[in-house]
Amino acid sequence: MTLSELPVGTKATVVGFVGFGHFARRANNMGFQVGATVEKLQNFGWHSLVKVGDCKIGLGRGATMKILVRPETGAVEK
Repeated sequence: MTLSELPVGTKATVVGFVGFGHFARRANNMGFQVGATVEKLQNFGWHSLVKVGDCKIGLGRGATMKILVRPETGAVEK
């Protein structure tokens, strides 16, 4: 499942990226390392507010569609 498909208020673990290279490197620098816990806080249509560690980061839909996540155990998938 991608980060864009994750329901608001759900926590998940980053499991990988779609594609490689520049985006994966940049996402890693922002804290989206494989194994990191993320929480989707809000969805603004084409933009999302995501919490990674102690940081809140706004991402566009294109970026959220490239981050692969696995919802935490007990979370409900769409």
